[in-house]
Amino acid sequence: AFVGLHGVQGGDDGHIGSKIAVVANFHPGVVLDGEVKVDETGKLKGRGAYIKKDLEVLAKAQKSKILEKRLECKIEDSVYEEIKNIIEK
Repeated sequence: AFVGLHGVQGGDDGHIGSKIAVVANFHPGVVLDGEVKVDETGKLKGRGAYIKKDLEVLAKAQKSKILEKRLECKIEDSVYEEIKNIIEK
């Protein structure tokens, strides 16, 4: 799921470099370690969603809890802070 396109509008320019993967390390019904991680490579295993590298999209995603809905788990504020730091690089 690309959060910038589905749920929180932000568009998709088609380049993986314009998105950040957020991965919950579990699959529905099978808990691996339950940890939510930011994955700049897009290669971590688990249930994932992408968010556009845009602070406005991030703020909307956090407010609407769309990442929590897509990943079906709670996302701590520290994960949003990590995404924000990546966007601001």
